Amino acid sequence: SIANAAGAFISCAGGQILEQALFQGIAPILAGLAFLYLAYDEFTTPPPKKQGPEVNTLDNTSCVNIMKLAIPMTLNNLAGGVAGGAAGVKPILSGVMAFIAS
Repeated sequence: SIANAAGAFISCAGGQILEQALFQGIAPILAGLAFLYLAYDEFTTPPPKKQGPEVNTLDNTSCVNIMKLAIPMTLNNLAGGVAGGAAGVKPILSGVMAFIAS
């Protein structure tokens, strides 16, 4: 959760810097294109195939398994955070909402 929120906060701050560096009006268009790509990727990626029955043990909550989930979620938030920051979303709001959602 903390890695996810930190990724959202930092990427959103980067998106705001990008928005200030570009000509006015360009950043929201780029942000919209980034969100369009994220939506396309979400709907066209097939779900993973299950390997077998899931077992709920303490081994499933090990630090390694937690990091296997935290890193991809953080990387996913980088693209959305940059696009959101460029569109005007405040970094603190992005970080807090990512923390709550995860």
